[in-house]
Amino acid sequence: MFGEQVREYRQRLGLTQEDLGRKAAVDPKTIRGIETGRRTPRPSTIQQLAGALGLSGKERDWFLASAARLSGEADDHASRALPPAQLPPDV
Repeated sequence: MFGEQVREYRQRLGLTQEDLGRKAAVDPKTIRGIETGRRTPRPSTIQQLAGALGLSGKERDWFLASAARLSGEADDHASRALPPAQLPPDV
């Protein structure tokens, strides 16, 4: 899960959610939401996090690809969860 990756990188650097939020210019509540899986980050937020975590090269590519898979899964899941678009016929 992407949120677990963010937490792992953050903890490896010895940062709190507030510290990472300041470095990435992202609200700590957003960091918390991402780490718990309750929030799907925007592409700009993902870029900011990658920069704040000091990721580069293949590690950065892997991080960004992991986030892209997350948004693809979220879109897929959301489309399946939608109710029918029409009402049943009258009786």
